[in-house]
Amino acid sequence: MSNNLVKRTYSLPRTIATLFEEWVEPGKRSSVVATLLEEFADTRRKHHLRQAIIEGCSEMQEVYLELEGEFQPLEEEVHCALNN
Repeated sequence: MSNNLVKRTYSLPRTIATLFEEWVEPGKRSSVVATLLEEFADTRRKHHLRQAIIEGCSEMQEVYLELEGEFQPLEEEVHCALNN
């Protein structure tokens, strides 16, 4: 067994374990479980990142509005200059 692999024991509902063993042949079960856990971890990471971005944007909302207010006159000036 490779040093990168660890063996764990988990309890599963009998119906799930039975279906898994019916659908996945014995030599591929560990890799299927690893793939499913990777997908689960990736989904969780994305969810947490999305939440952090939303929180960050909420915290920066006032700063964004202030910056927009500062650049609005410049934007109008450029627009007038380009249209004349």
